[in-house]
Amino acid sequence: MERDDKFLRDFVALTITTMTVVTANDSDTEIKEVQLIRQMAIKLGQDLQTFDRMVREEFESQSDLREVAERVSKENEEYRTEIMKACTAVALADGVVTRKEVEFLMALADAIGIETTQVVMMLLRLVQAEGRVKIED
Repeated sequence: MERDDKFLRDFVALTITTMTVVTANDSDTEIKEVQLIRQMAIKLGQDLQTFDRMVREEFESQSDLREVAERVSKENEEYRTEIMKACTAVALADGVVTRKEVEFLMALADAIGIETTQVVMMLLRLVQAEGRVKIED
């Protein structure tokens, strides 16, 4: 998949939004999760200077989640799946899964046109890879 600024903008907007939902303003966790998002961007072949600029811009003026989700929902399945995988990884980055995180991920999946069973499988694969994950209600 060709990665362009549009993909990176959507990737940053939705992963940073996921991070803000799941971290509850914990700055230590936010730093770790931004590093994780950065590593995922590297694996996806993204330009890091552009990535860093977009992250700064996203923190300064957060994107409208509904607008971004609507835009992403119109993209192909690979595009949507890559972004959803990244958001799922961000939610699980602290080793804890909460009801609020799962509800957010399911709502996001619905908004961008990803089947909920696909998100459940993403979560299960991450839990399996991590080994120990705490589940909180």
